[in-house]
Amino acid sequence: MYVPTNVERVSNITPIEFLRDYVSKNIPVIITDIVCKWDAYKKWDIEYLRNTIGNSQVTVSQTPNGRADAPLSLKNNPYPILGIVKYSKRNIFH
Repeated sequence: MYVPTNVERVSNITPIEFLRDYVSKNIPVIITDIVCKWDAYKKWDIEYLRNTIGNSQVTVSQTPNGRADAPLSLKNNPYPILGIVKYSKRNIFH
């Protein structure tokens, strides 16, 4: 697997440009300004989440290597599978 020593940083990239120039070529890229456009970036903080979610539980996926969406090879299985190994429910703030 080729991993570049420098990963390009881009801003104001369109979805088509992202797919064409990076995803389709399997090239990593850092999009520098994407999250600041999301409503969540502006209003989600710990207090907002506590007030909104409270004591709700969330599902957490646990994997042996932390890559839940990566193919894994298992002993005695010639076919790769996705890496989600175990789900558990956890309280967010406790």
